[in-house]
Amino acid sequence: MRRTATSPSTANGWSGRSWTILHGCGTPSSRIFLPARGRPGATATGATCCPWAAPRGTWSLSGRRGTRLRFEENASEPADLSPLLTEDTQPTAYQPVLFYSKASHYSVRKLATLLQLETFQETGERLYPGQCPIGDGKWPESVGVEKKGQVEVGSIDVEELVKLAEFFMKKGHPIAVVFNYGTTFTGAYDDVERAVGKLIPLLKKYGLYERTIWHEHSGRTFECRRKGFWFHTDGALGAAHVPFLPKIAATADSEAFKYPVFDFRLDIQSIVLSGHKWFGAAWPCGVFMTKNRYLLTNDVPEYVGVIDSTLAGSRNGLASLVLWDQMARTSDADKKEAVQKALSTAAAAYRLLDVHFSRRGRPGVVHRAPGSLAVVFPRPEGRRGAEIIRKYALASTSKESHIFCMPHVSIDLVQNLIKDLSRLPAEQEALEVAAAEASMAELRAGW
Repeated sequence: MRRTATSPSTANGWSGRSWTILHGCGTPSSRIFLPARGRPGATATGATCCPWAAPRGTWSLSGRRGTRLRFEENASEPADLSPLLTEDTQPTAYQPVLFYSKASHYSVRKLATLLQLETFQETGERLYPGQCPIGDGKWPESVGVEKKGQVEVGSIDVEELVKLAEFFMKKGHPIAVVFNYGTTFTGAYDDVERAVGKLIPLLKKYGLYERTIWHEHSGRTFECRRKGFWFHTDGALGAAHVPFLPKIAATADSEAFKYPVFDFRLDIQSIVLSGHKWFGAAWPCGVFMTKNRYLLTNDVPEYVGVIDSTLAGSRNGLASLVLWDQMARTSDADKKEAVQKALSTAAAAYRLLDVHFSRRGRPGVVHRAPGSLAVVFPRPEGRRGAEIIRKYALASTSKESHIFCMPHVSIDLVQNLIKDLSRLPAEQEALEVAAAEASMAELRAGW
């Protein structure tokens, strides 16, 4: 539903300015405010939907004491209107900040831009330069991740997150946090339960767990209670297979790691998972889950004749059938067995690759996050290394490659990879690595 909000006064500069309101994003009585000309053009998969998001710099009360917004269209019930600015409203109450870890998918930053939701770095540099509570006062781009020695495991640093979030809570900012449950490269799991357990008391302490929001309707003033936070779990991979684990007897491969709770047993608002990853759907598709039945209005266009609750105005119905078909082909017992097999394969792949590199004089360079399906190892370098990357379709950074032990990955396939890696002599490998690093240094100098 689109509603136009204008100010009755032209002196304060609000007259004629319209906003597109995405009805029902988040809690039943919440809104996202976006410029009418800047409507989002992407689905919410993997993104955080924030009920209190406001465009940057538009809610300053400086010189506008008592400014109110009037809605030209009546809502069906008083509690279903957006919050209005009053002289008693704190400016920061409508300036939410987004937190996500260094290991989060790159699309999080992109979708934050579409939603006009500032990250904590952007808000920090704009309003609180040099006041970062960690490090030297400079605001980092993202929250750090846990380390094992000098190796980044990939799960979010909960203590760092809490310190950063509390800084903004003290200033009155609502917060949005994107947790990862199976990070993109290392497959690590954020300890969502621990993080939420530390953040909720702080939200209550600073009056952000629930807030009183005042708004007007038909000349009357109403109030309602809304939460001042949004916790989202990006479970693109982990949310699909981990639920089958608690009912599996612990084995030598998994008993040392207790998978964190990540779902609606906690005080979180949304979860997303991919259908084309663990479940193996034939093309990209996803499932977005929230505690609310609909995030958008359910208008029934006359020429369509059906309810449309989507952001894009359309959805691929065939993708839903393909996902259902993929899941219905196996029983719960089969799914549990597949998860256990994949974990066993990942554990074996880690041991085999670690032995391979240790024998070549490079111990400790193979890593696996606790309970992860991913194994990370040094990127194969040189011409032969490039051939190996292409042959096995290895996702790689400038220094590392990884394999994800999905259901189709077998021990035989891992052993074939190691055989190909072994054909590159250690001395030649070292020379080609040095040459590649020198080449990269020249390229960087050139830029």
